[in-house]
Amino acid sequence: MVSSSVENELNIPLIASRLWRGKVWILGLALAGALIALAYARLASQVWSATATVDRPSVSQIANYYSLRLSLATLEDESLPPPAASMVTDEVYQQFLLQLSSRDSRRDFWLQSAYFRDKLKGHQSQRATILDQLIGDIRFQPAEPARGTRDTLVLRADNATSSAQLLDQYVQFASQRAAARLRSNLHDEWKIAWQSHQTALARQQWVAETVFAQQRRQLEQAITRAGNGQSVSITGPDSQTMPPVSKQVLEGWLANLLASGPAYDRQYLQSKALLESLGPEPVVSDNLPTWCYLRSPEPPASRDSPRLVLLVVLWGMTGAFAGAVIAVSRRR
Repeated sequence: MVSSSVENELNIPLIASRLWRGKVWILGLALAGALIALAYARLASQVWSATATVDRPSVSQIANYYSLRLSLATLEDESLPPPAASMVTDEVYQQFLLQLSSRDSRRDFWLQSAYFRDKLKGHQSQRATILDQLIGDIRFQPAEPARGTRDTLVLRADNATSSAQLLDQYVQFASQRAAARLRSNLHDEWKIAWQSHQTALARQQWVAETVFAQQRRQLEQAITRAGNGQSVSITGPDSQTMPPVSKQVLEGWLANLLASGPAYDRQYLQSKALLESLGPEPVVSDNLPTWCYLRSPEPPASRDSPRLVLLVVLWGMTGAFAGAVIAVSRRR
């Protein structure tokens, strides 16, 4: 029992002596592990991430679109107050975020990108896999006011310069899609409001011309009856019979009626002036920025993977451990 206990005791001096004698193994394998990590880091695919933070555009950036929105509100209902500037900027920005986070936007961006075409060279059979991977390399992180974060976009690429350039290009691409959608929606709403006003004007014009024709016909008939010099009674606009008048008076009334033409009310004149001043289609500027940068994309200072320092340390420690095992197990 005593000999077995002594035999199983850990002999610290002996282990330390063997580690010292095997220091060449330890240092050699640690160096070999570090060199392996260094070689792997240079040969493995690199991943660099660029980051951008975006926010709502200012009213001055969308001045043309905002003015058209005010005009559209007048077209739709003049009695309602115009939309606030914050509502319009929020509408523009929300459409931008919708396009920015859309999978279709990311897919269409990569399909027209030279970066994607370069990735496909020699790997045409893996087209779907490569495209799906690139789509996943663009990540949108919505703002969390409770944590104080803003809307953030991250794009990963195989080099630092490309990651920043591609991220800026994608933001521009999403903004163009959002602007196109906003122009299309504005054009459709404008067309509906314009047609509604045109229909109302046509109806009011028909009523005014019908009343005018009736009054003219009534006066002409009265003048014919009064041809023998007798006074004639006619029905006035309020459907009441007017006192008898002579032919000369009737002719004067007819002349005044023909000179003034159909009588249009104030609402008709205002609506007609509004349509003539605005035009049948909105003229939206080609430059419609739907966002502003709080943090512009810049080439990252360090890559995401492989992480050289971490790999060298881990592989070096692994080599050193392997060398220590060999050194301890050697008898001499």
